[in-house]
Amino acid sequence: MNTLDRLRIKNRRPVLPVTDPAFSRYGRVVTGLADDSWLAMLAETPLPEQGVTYLPQVEALQAHMGGKLRLFFGDMPVQAGTCNGHNSLTAALEYHKSSELNLATEDIVLVLGSLIGQTNDQIVHTDNLQAFWVPAGTAVEIFATTWHFAPCQTGDQGFRCLVALPEKTNTALTVPADAPLYMRNKWLLVHPDRQDLVAKGCLAGLRGPVVRIDY
Repeated sequence: MNTLDRLRIKNRRPVLPVTDPAFSRYGRVVTGLADDSWLAMLAETPLPEQGVTYLPQVEALQAHMGGKLRLFFGDMPVQAGTCNGHNSLTAALEYHKSSELNLATEDIVLVLGSLIGQTNDQIVHTDNLQAFWVPAGTAVEIFATTWHFAPCQTGDQGFRCLVALPEKTNTALTVPADAPLYMRNKWLLVHPDRQDLVAKGCLAGLRGPVVRIDY
């Protein structure tokens, strides 16, 4: 049984492959950009034993991938970072006013929502989110109009995921701002269950049950 079939059996929520036409609302598969050397370097990045660690920029990745990534983002300054760890829940969502590039060394699931047609960016119902399986080694562009957050794992091994974004995204704000703007180029909503994040000023705008991806 392959990973996608197993995910579909384990979860009541449909899990679609990124090759499904439904993914085009949220992003696209990117070919011809990443090569085996990218995956090899990514595989050497630290993996926490529990939880998720996000690093906006990893110097070794930046040095190796930065040239191609800069062209991918239209000759804009970029940062190549990682989101590594173990996670099965989507209790927060963010969007940027730019695309994001993801590439993982393991199969992952991305839980996504769309800002298209949404008149209020302060409330998202989890019933409106869709789950997509991204095979290991598949690069995907997540559009600026897409709610997303940390990947969900598809096995006990967790995941190592490249996160490429315009430079200084997800770094501290330099001016006061109202929620949901939480960091530079980062608009963030959290589920009320995440009182640790609510206490830090995050807007509790997720409605409905927390999305869990079982494997």
